[in-house]
Order: sequence, then C-alpha cells, then structure tokens
Amino acid sequence: TDIACLDLSPIPAGRARTQFLAVGCFDGMVKIFNLDPTDLLDLLASVKLNEAPESLRFLTVSLRVLSNNENSTQQKKKKNAILKADSIYLFAGLRNGVCQRLSVDELSGDLTEPTSRFFGPRQIRLVRIFREQRPALLALSSKPWLLAPRREASQGPAALVEIPIAYDTLDFAASFKSEQCPEAIVAVAGTTLRIFVAELKQDDQTFQSQLVPTLYTPRVCINLPIADRQLLLIAETDQHRYTESEARALSIANKEKGDEDAMDI
Repeated sequence: TDIACLDLSPIPAGRARTQFLAVGCFDGMVKIFNLDPTDLLDLLASVKLNEAPESLRFLTVSLRVLSNNENSTQQKKKKNAILKADSIYLFAGLRNGVCQRLSVDELSGDLTEPTSRFFGPRQIRLVRIFREQRPALLALSSKPWLLAPRREASQGPAALVEIPIAYDTLDFAASFKSEQCPEAIVAVAGTTLRIFVAELKQDDQTFQSQLVPTLYTPRVCINLPIADRQLLLIAETDQHRYTESEARALSIANKEKGDEDAMDI
C-alpha cells in the first residue's frame, strides 16, 4: 500500500530515541510500528479510517498530578510534590476535513478511544507549534484550529482543547521563535507570508470579537471586499425614526418658526 504520511513520536524524558513510527496509507489504514532496536519495525497496532489521512502528528500531554502524600497547601511549598504523567495522542488530519484523535498506549502502542471532529471542507494539515512552552498542534483547514493541552490539570481526552481561530485560511505554517515573539507562527496564505501569535486568554475562547455600537437596530449585514480590504455594510432602521439629516432639518425648521415647545429631534 502506498504511504500518504509519516510521523515519529516525541522522545520521552530520560530516553535517547523515539518509541513509535506512525504510517498513514492511501487506503485509510494507520499503522504503528515499533522503533526499539530489538524489535525494529514490528507492527504494534493498526486502525482503519473512513478516509485517507493527509497528515499524522503525535502529541504528548504532560498531566500534573498531586502526590497522595501532599495536599494543595503543601504543594505550594514543595514543587517536587507534583508528579508528571504523560499521555500520548495521535491526530490524523483526513482529506474530507475530519480530524481523528486516537489515544496511544505508551507501552504497547495500542490505539484506543477514537474520536473525530469536522474542522472544515478542506483537507487537514497538522503542524507542531508551542503554546505556553508546551507542545501543541495547529490544524490547517478552511480555517486554522488550535489543538493544545488545557491550562488546568485534567486527565484523559478532557486534558485537550480544540479551538477554532478567527483568522484567514492558511496554506502552510510552521513554528517560529524570536526575541520579540518566543511562541509565534509563520504561515503562508496565498502569496503572502505572515507571522502571528495564537493568543487565547481562556481555553474556551473560540472566536475573537469586537463590539460596534449602532444608532438603530441592525437589519442587514453585507460583506463588501474592496481592493485589499474587507468592508462590512450594516443597514439600520427603526419605526418612526428620522435619519440624522432629516432630524437636523426638522430641528432647524421648528426653531425658525419660533415654536417654544420645539425641541431638538
């Protein structure tokens, strides 16, 4: 079977080499091979997806767990009271716009707990990035998605968040680091090269938003592209209300008549 994509699992702490090789095939099969020198390229697990994968990426999530002998007060005093437990996940970006997530057993390599989510109509490319000094993934489809560990300690699949980012469609992306932007992303969108930061204040923040006050009730919104800008035209109206020009004309007319009861409209 022809190979569509490959990925190596991250090197665990205290080891000199990686454990697993993930291979995605055009027939929809995803296979996990052993990279231990004693059993090199032994098939450990396989799973059949409903579509050919476009990209595969491992993601290791470090979970912070309190020792049984320590409570939350003692934790603040002793940093070594926190134990780290790692969970390994394999993400498969499919050509139909679905992202499949599988839990990988760190000893046997078995694939369990499959979950899927539709990210958009375009095929999904997965890119490794960093968020708050921890590994994360950027999924590129009709819009980018951030796949990252939660800030709060949690276990299992709940330790991960999948957040759509309000940004333009990106063709390619990579992690970028500089003195000004320690955790940035460099990306290509069409013929433009962009450097940006995916900064979310909360894990459940899904879209960027901005409040725009209106004079009347908005009725219709139209997106109007002009040159390199995107304009939003909003039609506003209310019953028994005047436009600003009509209100000024009526106010001036009433004042000229000398109507003492006349007021500015």
